[in-house]
Amino acid sequence: MVADDERLVACVGAVPVRLLSERMGLTGGLSAAMRRRGFQPRYGRGQILVDLALTLILGGEAISDIRALDHLGDVLGPMPSVPTVWRALSEIGDLQLKRIDAAMAGFRRHWWGLLEARPEGFPWLKVAGKELTGGDGGGPGRLGGVHGVGQGERGCDLQGRYRVLPEPGDLRQRR
Repeated sequence: MVADDERLVACVGAVPVRLLSERMGLTGGLSAAMRRRGFQPRYGRGQILVDLALTLILGGEAISDIRALDHLGDVLGPMPSVPTVWRALSEIGDLQLKRIDAAMAGFRRHWWGLLEARPEGFPWLKVAGKELTGGDGGGPGRLGGVHGVGQGERGCDLQGRYRVLPEPGDLRQRR
């Protein structure tokens, strides 16, 4: 993904997703999870995590692909540099992972509650005529056999849990 790619029309949905993240508290929750006493970063660490997730949604394959969001600067403000993103990721330790888990779980609980409270109930997805109702009985949005996000195991790190951090050796730097 590069910023001058003629396929950037696919990025048109980035602004609403990012704004939704801010307005519904995900960005703030992640920023609180990453907060360190006495440190005021120029770019919120929670925002950096949201922007990385957004980069992946848009087809990014490397940390440096976050640069593709630069064209949204007039709408969303300045974007962090790639070294700033790497610094933010290097700040994630066990404590931050626990806090990120708690922020993500709270965000999911809030949204599942809003969706379940609708008069017509939870909007289950239908694929090939079959309603996906959670598979393992673990609640809305969970599929049987998918481990990591929100299923209580503690045996994986941010990489295994959220799939946002490729191994450094796997990254392809693009010019």
